[in-house]
Amino acid sequence: MIALKILTVGVIIYLVWSFTHHKRDKSLTLVIFLEYLLTAALVLILLMGVLI
Repeated sequence: MIALKILTVGVIIYLVWSFTHHKRDKSLTLVIFLEYLLTAALVLILLMGVLI
């Protein structure tokens, strides 16, 4: 269960970092937002399947 919490925190940090980077760069669009969101969701789903 601790691995799931660490994984979730890692995904949240990834999302915050990527959104912050593109926001500062003024290149944050809906497509980029959805790309990062779906990538994070896919990683979360795949790694949960491996860990559980």
